[in-house]
Amino acid sequence: MESILFRMKSLARTTFCLGVATTALSSLNSVDVGHRAVVVNRYRGVLEDTIDAGIHFRIPWIEKSHIFDVRRCYHQMNIKTTTKDLQMADMRLHIIFHPDITKLPVMVKKAYDKKTFPEIVSEVIKDTMSQEFVTLVNEVLPDVISQVKAEEFLTNNSWVCALVRDGLIRRSEDFNIAIDDVALLEVVLTRNRA
Repeated sequence: MESILFRMKSLARTTFCLGVATTALSSLNSVDVGHRAVVVNRYRGVLEDTIDAGIHFRIPWIEKSHIFDVRRCYHQMNIKTTTKDLQMADMRLHIIFHPDITKLPVMVKKAYDKKTFPEIVSEVIKDTMSQEFVTLVNEVLPDVISQVKAEEFLTNNSWVCALVRDGLIRRSEDFNIAIDDVALLEVVLTRNRA
């Protein structure tokens, strides 16, 4: 009888130790370099601050972390548009950008308001941001280039590039994207023939 009680106590201790170890491990949150985490609390909602890289403590079953890649990435686009003097400008644009870190909690809150499944919030926001980025460039670039004459591409290229950069930075704030650099790599001008 004593050996059965001893085994049951030993099993209870082992189960308790495994439960404590599991809870301790699930309370640690690891965020890699180049990533940020947004914490969602069951009671307080989306927390306003983002979590930097490192190992952090979170309350298991009450808090959930959404980890986002906030490293800079680049995008190249070929765009055709018309200049102020009605010449076709076929250009290759190189843009370096990253998500606006201060707006990550707002994006997570919007995703939760739309009843997105918590497991896919990070992927949904990443896909939405890449679609919005292409829309942003296609919207801003023709508007800016239509104010520039074709000869200004040759004589004052840095000014044209600065105009494009300023237009993209101003408009990207609405899309929660931070633009670091914009470069016009190649511009081919052709006259429109009627």
